[in-house]
Amino acid sequence: MRAGIIALAVVLAGCGASQPAPAPHASLAAARDRLVRRCMAAHGFSFPAPKVTPGFRRALLGSPRQVGTLRLSGGVIVRYRTNGCYPHAMGVLYGSVRRYQQIVAARNMSAMRRR
Repeated sequence: MRAGIIALAVVLAGCGASQPAPAPHASLAAARDRLVRRCMAAHGFSFPAPKVTPGFRRALLGSPRQVGTLRLSGGVIVRYRTNGCYPHAMGVLYGSVRRYQQIVAARNMSAMRRR
């Protein structure tokens, strides 16, 4: 029993000495960047790129012809690209590209109302 208490104390002491957890948005940004880098590498590009070319832009953002649409209250229409490395990463992190866009649109609409 005493050995179990000492082991627990060591574990707890080790936890207190660790660095504080990064803010959730920092963790999401780091995860997004890892996903985008991996996807861009699969398309033959480094991310971030030293030079942005049309091929790089298309790999990152996808085709301007493949879009989704959100219809918001007040008649606002949001169109967003549904393929490419950035939309793919956001879809992985938020469950779908559409869900990510809904979150961003709601945050933007809320910010506009506060003005």
